[in-house]
Amino acid sequence: MTWLSRAAVSRRSITILIAAGLFAAGILAWGSLKQELVPEVSFPIVTVIAPYPGAAAEEVVDDVVGPIENAVQTLEGIDTVNSTSANSIGFVIAQFAYGIDVDAAVADLEDAVGGLELPDGVEPAVTPFDFNQTPVVVAAISSASTSLTDLGSIASEEIL
Repeated sequence: MTWLSRAAVSRRSITILIAAGLFAAGILAWGSLKQELVPEVSFPIVTVIAPYPGAAAEEVVDDVVGPIENAVQTLEGIDTVNSTSANSIGFVIAQFAYGIDVDAAVADLEDAVGGLELPDGVEPAVTPFDFNQTPVVVAAISSASTSLTDLGSIASEEIL
């Protein structure tokens, strides 16, 4: 045996005290760490969601998404514009250059979209993309033999 092993075995009470002290010091140091598991990240991405109830995807593209894209592309600092259209909804993603003030970009985009003449019932929602607000888990349930009402009650009563 080495001298350290012999000393630890011959003086067990001191060894236990040192181990307990190191453990307590570790707990105290751990409590004072200033780290986050997921740091707050801000991306220069703004989304525009425009519901158009009862409209086909082609109508959404022509009447809603097209004018919104044109308005977005005129903004200063815009990098890319992507859009998706489906029945009754249009979705536009505007990515700005890094380093831009996202709050100012949202305000500019709200002004640009607010000045458009869109069909009745279309009220676009402009929101910045916030990575910290994205869900951790997304789940869906479906059934061929159960009604939507029953599925809703199962989800709210049993799953949640």
